Amino acid sequence: MNYKHITINERCCIANFLDLGWSIRKIVKYINKNAYTISREVRRNFINGKYLTHIVNEIYKNNKMNCVSEGKLYNYEVKNIDNLFC
Repeated sequence: MNYKHITINERCCIANFLDLGWSIRKIVKYINKNAYTISREVRRNFINGKYLTHIVNEIYKNNKMNCVSEGKLYNYEVKNIDNLFC
């Protein structure tokens, strides 16, 4: 499957449409994304009763920067780090 992240422009559209009172289904038709994707995005990032684009985008950036692939070698090194310096 080919997954794509929601762009900042799409997040702005979602926020504006939610402010206008649009339903998730109506937003989906305009943005051309899966309904579950938009629903999950709104549910995960609804802060104090509002979908705030700038905060959501900062959360996305921080999560993306902190994302690290942890392979077998990485796990081995982390578990045995004390043995390396003794």
